Amino acid sequence: VAGSATGRIEPGTRGAAVEVAAPAESGPWRAAIRVEAASSVLQETVDVQPADGDALGPLMLFRATPSPRSPIVATVDPLFRRTERAHAEWTVAAGVTAGDVQVRLLDRNGTALAVPVTVGDRRDSIPRMTADVNLAPLTEGDYVLELTVRAAGNERRRLVPIRVTR
Repeated sequence: VAGSATGRIEPGTRGAAVEVAAPAESGPWRAAIRVEAASSVLQETVDVQPADGDALGPLMLFRATPSPRSPIVATVDPLFRRTERAHAEWTVAAGVTAGDVQVRLLDRNGTALAVPVTVGDRRDSIPRMTADVNLAPLTEGDYVLELTVRAAGNERRRLVPIRVTR
C-alpha cells in the first residue's frame, strides 16, 4: 500500500473528494475504492496515470452556493441547479499563471455568453487553476465551460459540459 485516505459524503451532499499523496515513483497506480453505507458496500478499482506535466491537467468539478465563502463540494455529476455555482479546478504546469488562462461559458451551440467566469489560481502542493461561474442568470439547459491555457508557445483547450436545472 503506497498511501491511503478516508473521506465522508456528508448528508445532503452528492459527493466527496479524497486526495491521496502520490508516491515518489512514477506510477501508474491502482486505487482500490470502498464506499460503505449502513447496509451496503460498493468496491471499485481505478487505474491512475501519473501527471505528464501538461499545461492543462486533470480537472475536477465542484458545486457550492453562490456566496464566494461557501464551501465547495466535489461532484462527478455535471448536473447543477440554478441556485448553485459551478467551480472547476485543474492541475497546470509549474509556470502557468492566471494570465495564461481564459475560461468562457458557452451555450449548447458554442456561442459565448455574457456570464462572467472568475479565474484564479491555487498554489498549494500541486499548482492548480480555478474557475467559478454563478449559474443564477442561466435558464435550464446544456452549457459548456471552455478552458484555454496558453503556455510555452502552445495552446490547449478543454470543453467541460454542464447541465443546469431548476
